[in-house]
Amino acid sequence: NRNVLFTCLGSPGRPMIDTQGPIELQIRDRILLCSDGLWGVLSDEVITQQLTGRPLPDTVPDLVEAALRAGGAKSDNVTVLALEWEGEDDPVETQEHLSTRTLHESAFATTIQQQMLEQQEERREALDEAEIERAVEEINETIRRAQRKG
Repeated sequence: NRNVLFTCLGSPGRPMIDTQGPIELQIRDRILLCSDGLWGVLSDEVITQQLTGRPLPDTVPDLVEAALRAGGAKSDNVTVLALEWEGEDDPVETQEHLSTRTLHESAFATTIQQQMLEQQEERREALDEAEIERAVEEINETIRRAQRKG
């Protein structure tokens, strides 16, 4: 019954939440939140091995890819969110450690991101066609005006 939701957002009842006492995070501790599409097909050992020693922007897409491959044609959705604790230092000091690297436009880390790229491309093509139609209409209007004057 691992696919059965026992609590959910929007439910009329109060959700049951499993909690464990506060855990003090140390600098460089990593936290991974993921769907069963990841933890259901990859062992804890594989996930842990992937998470240690590599930058998260490299690790997370690789984990998603590994889960999708392991799941095969019947792969469940794979959702992963990971963070690395940088501590509670002065923000000015940690500023140099922050990274907002982005993937190259042709790369994608998730199928959702790939769909967004495809939709953007479709919009660009539609926009180009709309611009062509406007240009043709302007030309036709100029020709009509010239004919009326002539």
